Amino acid sequence: MIPYETWREVISQYDIVVSATSAPHLIVKKDSFTPLHNMVFLDLAAPRDIDIALADHPLITLINLDTLQRIADENQKERECLVKESEELIKEGLKETSDWLLHSRMDAAIESLQQRCNRISADSYEYLNRKMELSPREQKLLKKVLNASLQRLLREPIRELKRLDCEEDQEAYQQFLKQLFQI
Repeated sequence: MIPYETWREVISQYDIVVSATSAPHLIVKKDSFTPLHNMVFLDLAAPRDIDIALADHPLITLINLDTLQRIADENQKERECLVKESEELIKEGLKETSDWLLHSRMDAAIESLQQRCNRISADSYEYLNRKMELSPREQKLLKKVLNASLQRLLREPIRELKRLDCEEDQEAYQQFLKQLFQI
């Protein structure tokens, strides 16, 4: 323990002073201390050890329990704001996911419909290829035309199927597609 008489010499040697005594009075007073360089005082005592008036000195930064409480309160407010923002992001994400799940129920029917069209296209190509003598370039062109034609035919119905947002309608359309296209 440093005798009270020598505290001024000891403190002036350091840039940072941490005080956390149980003294009932101020240990460092403004009128008895003049800093020679920039200093930081961290006063963790209750009651205070460092005179709050020292905070007015341009070479001194004083951090005490009130300062720490103010910082904690500001951080708490910031965390509360971040929680609100996070909750909004979560709500948006849940809505997007829910919408996606609802609309993805038609994906299997759409996939089956596209597979059926690919089989029809392949069968038609095979049939035409057997009936006609086509060069490799013409065969490739015929495949492209058949595929593109069937995809164009399906484009609008698929868009409408993806827009369905009522589960009952989705189920009805799926049953209808199975019967109509035998998928």
